[in-house]
Amino acid sequence: MKAILFSATLLLTIAVGAAAPTADEIAKNSFVTSKVTDSMSDSTFRLVNSNGQERLRETSGVSKLIPGTLDNQRYVLFKTPTDVKNTATLLVEHAKGDDDIWIYLPALKKVRRLVSSDKKSSFVGTDFSYGDVIGHKVEDWNHKILKEEKVDGVDTWVLESLPKNPGVVDNSGYSKRISWIAKDSYVAVKGELYDSSGSLLKKLTQSDV
Repeated sequence: MKAILFSATLLLTIAVGAAAPTADEIAKNSFVTSKVTDSMSDSTFRLVNSNGQERLRETSGVSKLIPGTLDNQRYVLFKTPTDVKNTATLLVEHAKGDDDIWIYLPALKKVRRLVSSDKKSSFVGTDFSYGDVIGHKVEDWNHKILKEEKVDGVDTWVLESLPKNPGVVDNSGYSKRISWIAKDSYVAVKGELYDSSGSLLKKLTQSDV
């Protein structure tokens, strides 16, 4: 994925010489690192099924923070292939309420609002869920530092996040999230996501951030 970020502002609450951050502080700072004033991106999704068959989906997107907040508005337009061409999504965060999820279906020429409490659904047929794209609210999870570890030479905290109640599991589809968060930038460079039964469902790696 290629992304061009404009007026990027990193809001971290760590002072030089301060005590080591708590698990909650690490989770909050990692969440905030993704908050840039606005951005433009071109992305390619490479989908491979169990038989090795491959499909590509190309998108363009823009995002913008709601003024005076850290709530993000993210618009994504699918450009290829033809079966999803011109499908568009609009995801709007609300820190103090339910997020808004909208999708435009070109075949029907209609805009539909998706149920905001169901973020586990596939993001337009990809392996990402709507929750993966819009982000998971930090306060919905109990966070714990498991250990410290190097990932590709980067010092990280390994953070375990468990849902605070069954509703979070139903909403996100996850019973546990493990994140390797870089100490120097608070970017999650690696992650594991576990389904509602506790089995490993997804793995995530990020490089050259």
